[in-house]
Amino acid sequence: MATTTAGDILQLAKSVGIHWAQVNSALGRNPLTLRGGYDKSRFDADVTDLENQLARMPDVENGAGIAQDERDRARPALKVRLKQFRAAVENKLGDTPFFTELPLQPPARTTEATFLKAFDDMQSLWTRINAATIPGFLGPLMLAGRYTLAQFTADLAALRTIYDRTRQTLDTADLARGKRDRGTRALWERVKQYRKGCTADLDPGSDLLKTVP
Repeated sequence: MATTTAGDILQLAKSVGIHWAQVNSALGRNPLTLRGGYDKSRFDADVTDLENQLARMPDVENGAGIAQDERDRARPALKVRLKQFRAAVENKLGDTPFFTELPLQPPARTTEATFLKAFDDMQSLWTRINAATIPGFLGPLMLAGRYTLAQFTADLAALRTIYDRTRQTLDTADLARGKRDRGTRALWERVKQYRKGCTADLDPGSDLLKTVP
């Protein structure tokens, strides 16, 4: 296929639509149809559908990019809190079983499940610390700026909401891309059929046969 992008296929299809109108005019009562009785009106509808899809794609891609950026910007703040939490537990409770259960920092680039698991573990351990009676320690445990478990719980819930929103946005973008690609392939197949149809229906000496897109 000489043309490879959806935009290229769309422009080619528009040229085919113009040419097809001329062919139908020349054929009179026996207009050109393709496989399955596919006619120019259906072709025009498919061209319009693909054009509308392509017009929506910049907004779809922008939405996906913004959602990913929002997610990526939200993660570092919780990683800082985990670093502080590990330091606080080691400092105040380093000789207790709580220290051995500290979650590790998740990689910066990892799956949603892996990333959130570390903070779910942190929330669970922090809850146990605040509820425990620990010799030499007066709870509740707080981090820098008197940051509390309740604040962390709210921040973790907010991040989970951002993850959900990002996932939904990316799924929507994937669906839009798939629909665009299927429409592009289908239209390209019709263009190839159209070329064969012109060869089959037009007189070999026809000027229209010489100008098939």
